[in-house]
Amino acid sequence: MNNFLLKIFLLSSCFFSVCLYAQDKNRQKIDQLFKLTEKYSWENRIKALKYAQQALTIAEKINDPEKKSYSYVYIAQVLSFLGVTDSSLDYLSKASDERYTSGDKVLQAFIKQEKSANFGRLGLNDQVLKENEQIILLLDQINTPKAARIRLRAYGNIAAHYMNIGEYKLALHYTNLAENSSKDSLLQKTEHIKGAISNLQVNKGYLYLYGYKNQDSAFYYFKKALATVIDEKEESKSSAFKAMGEYYSLRQNQEKSLHYYLLAVKDIENRKLNILNYKAELFKKISDLYAKLGHTKQSESFLELYNRENQITVNSNPENIRKAVDVILSETNKTRDDEYTGIVTIFLTLIIMVIIISIGHHQSRNKKIKKVLEQTESRLAMKRRLIAANEAEKLLLQGKIHNTSGELLSLVKSRDLSFYHRFNEIYPDFQRKLLLINRDISSSEFILLAYVYLDIETKDIADLTYKSIRTVQNRKYNLRKKLGLKSNQDFHIWLKELMTDL
Repeated sequence: MNNFLLKIFLLSSCFFSVCLYAQDKNRQKIDQLFKLTEKYSWENRIKALKYAQQALTIAEKINDPEKKSYSYVYIAQVLSFLGVTDSSLDYLSKASDERYTSGDKVLQAFIKQEKSANFGRLGLNDQVLKENEQIILLLDQINTPKAARIRLRAYGNIAAHYMNIGEYKLALHYTNLAENSSKDSLLQKTEHIKGAISNLQVNKGYLYLYGYKNQDSAFYYFKKALATVIDEKEESKSSAFKAMGEYYSLRQNQEKSLHYYLLAVKDIENRKLNILNYKAELFKKISDLYAKLGHTKQSESFLELYNRENQITVNSNPENIRKAVDVILSETNKTRDDEYTGIVTIFLTLIIMVIIISIGHHQSRNKKIKKVLEQTESRLAMKRRLIAANEAEKLLLQGKIHNTSGELLSLVKSRDLSFYHRFNEIYPDFQRKLLLINRDISSSEFILLAYVYLDIETKDIADLTYKSIRTVQNRKYNLRKKLGLKSNQDFHIWLKELMTDL
């Protein structure tokens, strides 16, 4: 009997040693997945989301509260990039609610960083400032690579906020703080730090160029930004190239301006960066410069590229993105079930092995052991069938949900991101006719024109876009000028008549 107990003890010890080793390997795997998430966040965001989701699945499998909490934030980060703000904020709430989070100030700052990004996309600028100021307080006296990187970004965000509202002295103050922070040696252990520092220098150049009207200082920082990344193979140079292009454009040096804009486009395309609005803006600038230089063919070619990129941006269907996101996130449940089945299988296998060892000591129990084994296999098979049935039911429900659609006004009232895509399906000539009048209409202006076409009141548009009524009135006034409306013409009626003209 003593030999039997010893065998069970040794078997259990081996089992738990293997589990501890596997847990350590899983933590390393999660860290690798976090790095892949950061890498693909600009190149392929759906792929980045899959990596973050895999990290969460492993963290839940090994019941690691730290990795689980960080996984929530990485998922939220990618969802924010994808424009799925509501789901991003939901995952940030999950991270905040984890018990582990209350003891990790760096994680709290990471959560606030991503909240700030979401609030910025929603136009909640005061909340952006508040979140970043709280980050600085949270990370005071904390010296880790992650903390240093979050602190650097927070200073930059605060500087950008003050620059946007015309508080140039405060903007310069926080830019200098960011510049001092960028000298922290801990930052060298973080990904793409040279690119981040270059972008900081570009922003300081813009502050001098547009805020202080000091072209010499602006040029100094633009050159410095380019020098920071020019020999770094892994870093994008597009921001520095674009800044140099803008500098030479203001100096009326059209050839050099064109040269740097073309370099910026080449860098974006070589790196397969997923920044459509940025490319469209560059195509438009290049088209205009070619026109000024008398190169009509090249101008028309880049104008066509601009219209194509602009159309991709305007017509990108957020519903398709959300469907892809939902599929990826729903895979968690299936994976959890599979992992649960795997854990059950491991423990049942251990039990079976113990039973097999017992056979040598209890020959008389052979029939009973056989019955137990059969019941165990039967239960495993039943569980697999139940899991498969549950997954089939989930997929069926998801299909029904995603096939539901509403009409334009209900989409507007619910602030549905697919509104303009649906609008273009109903009024396919709307954008084309407006571009014939003025080719410089932006994506956001097309959406405002759609609201006017639907006769939505200015106050309601302000509520929908989180802007003041005066801001909406000014934007409508500017659009009237772009489209050549007379002061006595009704905007809504004019758009209706435009759509009825053949």
